[in-house]
Amino acid sequence: MRRLFWLTVGAGLGGWAVHKTHEKINEARQALTPESIAGRVADRARGFADDVREGAAEREAELNRRLGREPEPIALPEQQPQPRPGFGSGRPMDEDGASPLRRLARGRRSTNQHRKDDH
Repeated sequence: MRRLFWLTVGAGLGGWAVHKTHEKINEARQALTPESIAGRVADRARGFADDVREGAAEREAELNRRLGREPEPIALPEQQPQPRPGFGSGRPMDEDGASPLRRLARGRRSTNQHRKDDH
């Protein structure tokens, strides 16, 4: 009876360990996709750019104080909305939201294409 108990405990712990290992592998796999890596790099680059802008503004204010000049107001560019994942191809879209390449792949022509017999 004791052997059956320990066999069951060992099998249960083994199954739990396999399950946890698969969870960790899947988390690592998702964290290492190109989209995930690109998103993290973009976030860090945005943060770095913000820090540089802030530091430049502080330094400019310091230099203006030393020179006794009035600081000129700086108009920062507005934040552009970030494209949704998978929609950042940068290609122009037609009226119905399909890219010209996708429209051609489906066999339909975009509105700016002409037939040879139309001329």
